[in-house]
Amino acid sequence: MTEADKDIAALAVPQAAPTEGEDELAWRMFPMLDQPLKAVIFWPVVLLTIWGVWFSTDSATLTLLSVVVLFGSLTGYYLPTQFAISRDGVRMQRLFYRREIAWERIKSAVPERDGLFLSPYPVRTRLENYRGIYLPYRSNEAEVIAAVRRFSPELSGLPDE
Repeated sequence: MTEADKDIAALAVPQAAPTEGEDELAWRMFPMLDQPLKAVIFWPVVLLTIWGVWFSTDSATLTLLSVVVLFGSLTGYYLPTQFAISRDGVRMQRLFYRREIAWERIKSAVPERDGLFLSPYPVRTRLENYRGIYLPYRSNEAEVIAAVRRFSPELSGLPDE
């Protein structure tokens, strides 16, 4: 295994769960490596979409614009994302994007199939997807829920232990 392969493999492995005295639970998600079959489908579809824009518009400017929009909107798939739960709040970070929400702003939790959504609203609203933060599980569901419960015990909507 080359050094580059080891670096990529390290991105795909979640970090260990913290003990009670530690201040943070952190893990990384890299869907393109975690789901290689989807990656095999992903790249041809992206390239066909770019080709389709070029073919239908015959405009380098519109094609370049579509490339920027397409790759910008899909960064969560082809770039690793770091998640962290700490005393200060919840953080999500990618290459050029960072999002943090303090515990004081989080009013409810919504358990979903593959993760936990933390919302700044006490009830479901249309805006919560733009204001909240989604914490996907990576075989660490119990640790994520325990960390959220430890740092924000009064949060409504958390699944039972």
